[in-house]
Amino acid sequence: MSALLFSLVVVVVVVVVVVVVVVVVVVVVGGGGGGGGGRGRGRGGGGGGVAVVAVVIVVVNLPITNIILITKSKITAAAAVVVAVVVVVVVVVVVVVVVVVVGVGVVVVVVIVVVVVVVVMVLVVAAAVAAEVAIVESLQ
Repeated sequence: MSALLFSLVVVVVVVVVVVVVVVVVVVVVGGGGGGGGGRGRGRGGGGGGVAVVAVVIVVVNLPITNIILITKSKITAAAAVVVAVVVVVVVVVVVVVVVVVVGVGVVVVVVIVVVVVVVVMVLVVAAAVAAEVAIVESLQ
């Protein structure tokens, strides 16, 4: 169970870091709202939001497939977590880049990020559990 516990701890830490980074980015990008108390709407309309969602879905789906393949080949839970962490970093970078380039509303960004974080968190736990089961089976 130690590997699984380690995985869960890493997941929590990663999620916290991602949320903090996202909040900072949203505040910086969405700032400039003048008297809006920093709740600026970013630099674009809702049209950009669709592009961001599409990019995020693609970026998240590719590593999901990889993690499933890797866990089937019986790697450790820790390795599954490392892969998931890379996924999180890539997703955050992509979202930030798209937001800066395209410009979308702060609300859209927050919704996208929350969805991504939840998906990745579930993903990591599932990968860790799958790896844990594989390890136990291989020991028997």
